[in-house]
Amino acid sequence: MNPAGRSKTRCGKFIVSLLSLLLCISTSNAQDLDGVKDTRGFCLYLGQNAERLQQLSDNENLLIHCLVPELKAVQNLQSKLDESKSGASVIIERWTDSHLPHAENLANLIIVDEADSIARNEIERVLAPNGVAFIGDERIVKSKNPNTDEWTHQWHGGDGSLTTQDREIDIPSGIQWLSGPLFAMAGRKSSTQTLVSAGGVNFYVTQNVLENVGQETMDQYLVARDAYNGIVKWQRSWNGPFVTGDGETNPRLAASSSRLFAAGPTSLMALDIYTGETIGESPVEQPIEQVFVLDNLILTQSLNSIQALDFNLENTLWSFKDGTISDFRLTRDNAFVVVSGRSPDGRFQHKLVCIDPQSGSEEWRVNTQPNVESARVKLNFVTEHYVSLIAHGHLHMYSASDGQHLWSTTTDARPGKDYVDERFVGHFFQNGLVWMLAQNSLREFDGQNVWVGLDPQTGEVQRELKTIGPWPNTATPAKMGCQLLIASDRYIIIPRQATFVDFETGEKHPFKFTRGGCGLGFVPANGLVYSHPHACGCFSEAIRGFMGMHSNKLDDIWGNEDNAEARLEIFAETNIHSTSEDDGDWPVYRANGERSAYSSVDLGQKLNERWSVPLTEWQSSVSSQAWRLRSGNLLTAPTVSGDAVFVADVDAGKLFSLDRTTGQVRWEFHASGRIDSPPSVRQGLCVFGSHDGYIYCLESASSQLLWKYRAAPADRRIVAFGNVESTWPVTGTVLFDENMIFTAAGRAPDADGGIVVRALDAASGHPIWSSKVDASQFRGVCDYVVKDGNVVCLGNQRFDAITGALLVDQSSELTHLQGGKVGLLEASWTKHDLALRKDIQTWSAQGASGQLLAWSPKTTASYNAEANMLSIDGEFTHELPLESPSQLTALVITDSYIVAAGGVDRSDETRGGFVQLIDLASGKVKAELTLPAEPVFDGLALSGNCIYVSTQAGQLHCLCTED
Repeated sequence: MNPAGRSKTRCGKFIVSLLSLLLCISTSNAQDLDGVKDTRGFCLYLGQNAERLQQLSDNENLLIHCLVPELKAVQNLQSKLDESKSGASVIIERWTDSHLPHAENLANLIIVDEADSIARNEIERVLAPNGVAFIGDERIVKSKNPNTDEWTHQWHGGDGSLTTQDREIDIPSGIQWLSGPLFAMAGRKSSTQTLVSAGGVNFYVTQNVLENVGQETMDQYLVARDAYNGIVKWQRSWNGPFVTGDGETNPRLAASSSRLFAAGPTSLMALDIYTGETIGESPVEQPIEQVFVLDNLILTQSLNSIQALDFNLENTLWSFKDGTISDFRLTRDNAFVVVSGRSPDGRFQHKLVCIDPQSGSEEWRVNTQPNVESARVKLNFVTEHYVSLIAHGHLHMYSASDGQHLWSTTTDARPGKDYVDERFVGHFFQNGLVWMLAQNSLREFDGQNVWVGLDPQTGEVQRELKTIGPWPNTATPAKMGCQLLIASDRYIIIPRQATFVDFETGEKHPFKFTRGGCGLGFVPANGLVYSHPHACGCFSEAIRGFMGMHSNKLDDIWGNEDNAEARLEIFAETNIHSTSEDDGDWPVYRANGERSAYSSVDLGQKLNERWSVPLTEWQSSVSSQAWRLRSGNLLTAPTVSGDAVFVADVDAGKLFSLDRTTGQVRWEFHASGRIDSPPSVRQGLCVFGSHDGYIYCLESASSQLLWKYRAAPADRRIVAFGNVESTWPVTGTVLFDENMIFTAAGRAPDADGGIVVRALDAASGHPIWSSKVDASQFRGVCDYVVKDGNVVCLGNQRFDAITGALLVDQSSELTHLQGGKVGLLEASWTKHDLALRKDIQTWSAQGASGQLLAWSPKTTASYNAEANMLSIDGEFTHELPLESPSQLTALVITDSYIVAAGGVDRSDETRGGFVQLIDLASGKVKAELTLPAEPVFDGLALSGNCIYVSTQAGQLHCLCTED
C-alpha cells in the first residue's frame, strides 16, 4: 500500500472510530453523585465549588485535576484544601481555554458544574471507556471503542494466537501513561510475568510494588491498573505459581469484562475487576496450569484434567481426564487437548483430542504419530478450521473438523535464548495465512528478516515478506531476545527491537524511546501498546517503567514555534536587582552552571544542627505512593540566595522559602505540577520549571508570580507516576545565567515529537531561541541543562548559548556533566541493584565517573555505588569504603573538604542518615552528624559556614560548622 493510501485508511478509521464512540455514549439525568466516593482513578473537575471539591478529595483513591477560570479561585480552593489535608492527590489549575489539556480517553470521572462551560465533544474525547461524566444534570457513560481489542489471556485469547484484532494499534509515537518503578526490582527476566486486559483494566503478576522496596526477599502481587491512565485500582498478594528465571509468561490469569479469574495453589478465584474483591472461589484437586474464559464458562487445565465451571465458580459442569495433558487451547466452538505419553514401542506419543467446550463430550481423537514424535509438543494456535502444533523446530497443521493431518514443515525460527518457548518466535495465523519467520536477520544494523505466509490448508508458500530498512541503532541490532513476537492486522511486532514491520511492504518502523520488557515484551490492547519495567541496558532506551503508549501523530505541534510569544503570560512588572551575588551563596542546583557541586566557602571542623523544619511527609495518596515507587525524592535539594533558603515538596508541586537563619517559612507557592528539583534564585527572581510544562518566575522576596512561560510545545496532559503531568515536563532547576534562562522540555528524543531546548530573557520571560535535539544522535532523557563556557549542554548535545545553534562538531571529548542513559535526576540505584547494570546510571564529567560526582578546580570526588566506595581523585589519593548497608546519596566539595551524606540502611530510608566532613588532604572523617532519615538524592547545599540537607522524612536541616 502506498503512503497516501495508508494515510487515507488511517484517516477513515479514525472517523469511523470517532463516530462509533459518539454513538456509544449513553446519557441520563442525574444530579446525584452517590457512588463517586467509590471511584478509583483519574477525576477531572471543572468547577469551583469548594464543598464538592472537598467531598471528592476525601477519596484517597482519586487523582483530581481541578480547572477553574480565575487565579483568585485557584488560590482560595488551594488554601481550603491545605487546611483540610485531603486524602486525594489534587492539582488545581487556572484554565480559560475552550479545549481540555488532556490526552484522549484519560479520565475515569468528569464533573462539570456548568454545562455550557466546555464543549460536550471535549468531555467525550477525554473521558475513558467505561468512564462517567456529569455535565450539569446530565450523566454520560462512555462505551468501549468497537475498533479496539482486549488481551484477555496469556497469549491474547484462548486460541493462543499472539495476534490482536485491535484496529487502532499503530506504531507507538509517545506516552499515554507512565508509572514506576523504572527498573525490575527482583528477577531481571521475571519480575513482571503476566499482563491480561479486559474491561479497561490491566492485570499483572509482579514483584514491582512499593511493599517490596528495600526487601531482600520479594513477594509477588496481583496488581490491577487502569488501562487508560495507569493508576493502580487495587493490589493483593499473589500466592499462585510464579514462573522464574527464563522470561516465561504466566498462564494462570484470564479476564472478562467484569471478572478476573486467578488460579492459586489450592483454589481458583473469581475477583471483581474494579475492586479486587473475591466474588467466588473453588477448591482444586491439582494445581491449575492454565485458565480460560469462554463467555460465562470457565475452563481450567491441570496435569491430568480439564474442568469446566460456571461463571460464579459454584458448580463443576464437566470434567475431562486422560493421562498427561501437555497443553490446551480453545475457540468459541471447540476445545483442543494434547495428551502425552509413550506408545507400546517406547516412542513419545501425543494424541490430539477435540472436545465440545459446552458439554465436555469428545468429538474426535487422533494419534499424531508418525508426524510428531518429539518429547515436547505444544499447541501453537487454534482457529475455527485449523489446529497448529509446534515441536522441536517443526510446525504441524491439523484440521479442526476431524483431526486430519494436513502438512508439516521445519522452521528455522528460534528464540533469542535457548531456554525460551518456541512459540515466542513468530508462528501465528493472520490475514488468512500461517506466518513463520523463515530467516533470522544477522545481528547487523542493516540485517533483514524473511517471513513466509503459508496456505493453512496445504502449507505452500503464498507470500514472502522480506524486511527493508535499518534496525534501531543499538548495541545489539536484530536481537530477538526472550520476548513474544506478536502481530496486528497491519504489523509484525518485534518488542525487543521496538520495531513494527509492515505486513504489506516489509518496511521496518523502529522507535527508540522504549522497548519491550523481558518475557512479555509488548502487549497491544485498548488502542494502546503496553510495556513494563526491566533492567536491560544495551538498547539505550530512554523511558522505562510500566507504560501505555499511544500512536497519535503529534508532529504538527512544532509548527507553532513561530508563535512562541503566545506561550507567555505576564502577571506583574519585573524588577531586576542588580546587586552582585555573594560568593557564599548556592543560588542554583549544584551551585553553578557547570553543576560541579563546588563551593569556595571555608568550613569549620565541627558540625552542629542550627535548626530543622518539617515541611511534608509521604502520603497514602495515589500520586505520593506512585512517586515513592519511582524512587523519587520527597523534597528537592535546597538552593540558597541572600537570607533565604528555597526547597520544594516534589509531588505536591509546592515551593517554600525559609529564613536561612531561623528556618521559619516565609512563603509557599503552588505550581500546577511536580517540581522535581530546586529553583534558581538570582537578581531578586526565583525561577523554576514544573512537570506541567511551564517555567515560573516569582519575586523571590514575596512569591508574587511575575510571569509564566509554556516551554512545552502544546498543553497536553497525561498521567505519569500517579499525577497529572505535561507530555513535555520541565525539570525544576532551570539554568539562570547572564540574565538568560535555559531549560528543556520533553521526555525522550523520539517520543511525542521530541525534546526542545529553550532560552528566555530572565526579566521579561520573552523567548530568545529554541532548538530541538537531534534525535538520531541524542543519548539519554530530557534532563536539566548544564553550562560549559559559552555552550549549554543537554545530555551529549551542545548548543550555542547566544544563538541556540546545535553544535555538530563533537570531535573533542565531552567533559561536561552527563547523567548516563536515564539522566541526572534518576535515583533508582539507591533502592534497586539492577538499576546499576551496564552503566545505565553512571555520571561522567571531567574524565571521572560514578553515581555521584563533585569537583573543584583541583580535585574530583566520585562515589561508586556497586563498590560502595568514595574516591578522591580516583586511585591516586584516597579510596574510602563504606560499610554496607549504608550508602551515599549526596556529595559536595570545597577547597578543603568533601561533604558526604547518606543513609545508614539503603533498604530503609527512615532508619537514619548521616553527614560527614572528609578532609581532602588526609581522607579522614573530621566531623560527623546523624540525621533521623536518609538525605534525598543529591540533596545538599552549602552557604556561609552552613550545610543545608533535605531528607526523605520531609525535613530540611541546617547544619553549621565551626573550628
